[in-house]
Amino acid sequence: MQNILGSILPEFSTAEKQKLNKGLDFIGVNHYSSYYVQDCMFSECEPGRGTSKTEGYWAQSSQKNGIPIGEPIEQDGNSFYPQGMEKIVTYLKQRYHNIPMIITENGYADTKSNSTTKELVHDAARVTYLAGHLNALSTAIRKGADVRGYMIIAMDVCLKLYIAVFLLQIFSLPPSISCELLNLRQGFHNLSVFPSDFLFGTASSAYQYEGAYLSDGKGLNNWDVYSHKPGNKIIDGSTADIAVDHYHRYLEDIDLMHSLGVNGYRFSISWARILPKGRFGEINEAGIEFYNNLIDALLVKGIQPFITLTHIDLPQELEDRYRSWLSPKSQFLEPIIFGRYPPEMQNILGSALPEFSTTEKQKLNKGLDFIGINHYTGYYVQDCMFSACEPGPGTSKTEGFYAQSSQNNGIPIGEPTELVWLNVYPQGMEKIVTYLKEKYHNIPMIVTENGYGDKNTVDSTTEEPLQDVKRVEYMAAYLDALATAIRKGANVKGYFAWSSLDNFEWNSGFTVKFGLHHVDHKTLTRRPKLSATWYKNFLSEHSKVKDHQQQVEYGKTSHFYY
Repeated sequence: MQNILGSILPEFSTAEKQKLNKGLDFIGVNHYSSYYVQDCMFSECEPGRGTSKTEGYWAQSSQKNGIPIGEPIEQDGNSFYPQGMEKIVTYLKQRYHNIPMIITENGYADTKSNSTTKELVHDAARVTYLAGHLNALSTAIRKGADVRGYMIIAMDVCLKLYIAVFLLQIFSLPPSISCELLNLRQGFHNLSVFPSDFLFGTASSAYQYEGAYLSDGKGLNNWDVYSHKPGNKIIDGSTADIAVDHYHRYLEDIDLMHSLGVNGYRFSISWARILPKGRFGEINEAGIEFYNNLIDALLVKGIQPFITLTHIDLPQELEDRYRSWLSPKSQFLEPIIFGRYPPEMQNILGSALPEFSTTEKQKLNKGLDFIGINHYTGYYVQDCMFSACEPGPGTSKTEGFYAQSSQNNGIPIGEPTELVWLNVYPQGMEKIVTYLKEKYHNIPMIVTENGYGDKNTVDSTTEEPLQDVKRVEYMAAYLDALATAIRKGANVKGYFAWSSLDNFEWNSGFTVKFGLHHVDHKTLTRRPKLSATWYKNFLSEHSKVKDHQQQVEYGKTSHFYY
């Protein structure tokens, strides 16, 4: 400044110099976005803000070679560049002897004037912005910056409670702040719809969770063999030999479930652990003991075991002999409920369909206890029997002459995600439940799987995988849609989120994550994500509503005499 401005700069008096020597208590930092800056003293700049002598001979731009410094946001000229928070704090630390600093302003502005009320309070972009900047700030602190506080710029009524200084302790918590997510109220308005005996839980499967693939007498299953076979289709070349080591860590995992407040846990049986040689060998008592111990530990915590008899994996012995389980007959709801295959199947497949024996028909007449629904997303479906379809999954005769697509006229059915097959379409939850209610006489239903998957980013920061805002939004929307179906009369008895832990996802290996808890697959350390906190609060609120409902019912049936 002295070189550029010279005598233009004012002189400090002796008294002023004495005051300045006392230093200052802290440096206040107002930080929103970042820019590329160009020196205009020794290089040519386009005229603009900052380029004059008194402004310092500099020019700023949010782009370099046409590429934005970060994701552009609605506010003109600003970009989402959380790294800038760490950089400015680190610069001030090094330049000014690490004088204490306070972030006196930081925040995200949106400019939509024609938004709906739901859109206005559903501020996912603000969540992402605040999480990113707080994470960057915590990185600077971890590297030694003496930051004493953080303040969000003035907000609307919804967030005024949180206009505050967050002391350093805040950085031990997930740094995601938003009206809905801090209050964790998203989706809570429908809690009274879920019955008091409703099952809320998490789901898993033996092969994806247990590991211990040759421990305590377990035999090989079909996926043990497949995952070790050269040329398989597992993206990252991984196996579930260890998976998340649920076999040895089930007590820890049950504690995690209990901390969420779930009252159900869906898991499957590894028959290779109980019948290592299929039907032709001895029973492995160690396998039975494991599941007995697992079930007992669940019951101690008040969690109802919900057992899936088989979940894709089966003893290799059965695979070798029969290529599957013994019965070759397809399992559909129509035969179980109506004692026959659907007319459409009969018309298409005719004599190719197996016949039911008299004994089988008698068994089918007994019906079923409930319908289990695994639901993640929705598709558009096209009839391929009476219209031309491009060849693909489902279009053949034996598959039913149908084609599916997540787009219609180039428009996705719902918000795309990192997974090609998964679009966020919560309306699908209400539609599938309502369809089953009407088609099958409202037999009890349980949502046995529902969850949001994202990709495992190798170069992500330590805290980034924990900030799963999109998973929170997904769960809230789908549970809201489920509640709508229940309110309209659907007899739904439970909901199981997939899944409590990041786990082995079949041919995707460990490249895809569905967990409410992050698992470091090197150390197997479990850490709760934001979605775990949300689900915990959701269940806590449901428990309060349930208690209130029970008190009301008790009041209706109780008589007091004085």
